[in-house]
Amino acid sequence: MKTGIYGGGFDPPHTGHMKAAKAALEFLKLDLLYIVPAFISPLKEAVPAAPPENRLEMCRIAFDFDNRIEISDFEINQGKVSYTRDTIQYFLNKYPKPENTIYLIIGTDQLVQLDKWKDYGYIFKNTRLAVVPRNKEGIPRMEVEKYTAMGADITEIDIKETEISSTEIRQGKNLKLLDDKVKEYIIKNGLYKQTD
Repeated sequence: MKTGIYGGGFDPPHTGHMKAAKAALEFLKLDLLYIVPAFISPLKEAVPAAPPENRLEMCRIAFDFDNRIEISDFEINQGKVSYTRDTIQYFLNKYPKPENTIYLIIGTDQLVQLDKWKDYGYIFKNTRLAVVPRNKEGIPRMEVEKYTAMGADITEIDIKETEISSTEIRQGKNLKLLDDKVKEYIIKNGLYKQTD
């Protein structure tokens, strides 16, 4: 069985996230893909603009296009800073190896700072990293070589760039990059005042 874990703030989930999820499902031939909204991401200074329960619901709406996708509330329910290492341990307990291969799906923005992650050696040992390029340059080879030498198994997902700014969407720009139902939910719940 092949399981993917795709975490992030999803504040809000946009078409770039959806595109990355679709590509991961097909390119990695996943049996199951978990979307895991963070309560608070460790390396981001700002607290998410939308409350956790709203981000969970937006993910349920945005990713409701494939029955292989499930939305996990594991990190939200912890009510504290979300460490990927702990999430991986949770899913390993749920789906023990070697019956299951776990792919951790990240963007190039995360790849370049992996050595700042908590217990990244554990992550390298227990998952395969699947990296989504965010621009036409693809994924940085220097980091790939660096982390491969440290034991990481890294695959680049074949996808056109997904450089989309959630910050701009929260500011009311590029709203066309939202799924229509997600946009309706945001406006109905007044999550980002600039989108009214």
